[in-house]
Amino acid sequence: FGPIDAIVIVRCLVFPLGALGTLWAYRRKNPHAVLFIAQATFLAYLVMVGLDQVYRYFLIEKDTAWVFRLNSWGMITTYWDMPPFLTLFFFNLPVGQTIEIAVTSMLTAYIVIPLIYDGYAEFNPSRVLGEGGPPG
Repeated sequence: FGPIDAIVIVRCLVFPLGALGTLWAYRRKNPHAVLFIAQATFLAYLVMVGLDQVYRYFLIEKDTAWVFRLNSWGMITTYWDMPPFLTLFFFNLPVGQTIEIAVTSMLTAYIVIPLIYDGYAEFNPSRVLGEGGPPG
């Protein structure tokens, strides 16, 4: 039982706990709390996606080769981590809140974390043209 297992367990519990919190706030007749809980749920999921991405794709590279080629974090993030954020466009959330959550998730997953952990190294010209081996 390591950090990735704990992240996966918490990641699976984020949305059910958010749904329970939303129902609790709805029963208390507090519409603002419902919006805050929805935003907190997606931001908690974003933190879990970020931690999962850091541990799984950048710190433990052998774990990424199970289906995709090594350093294919972009493809795995697009098809595995980002689809839950598509539900934002079907919620009855304010536009600003929806844009804030969507932009924060995209910035975190595709810019901040890959730049910190050198995730774009596989796209250097020598790697793309096949002149060199693996980056690093």
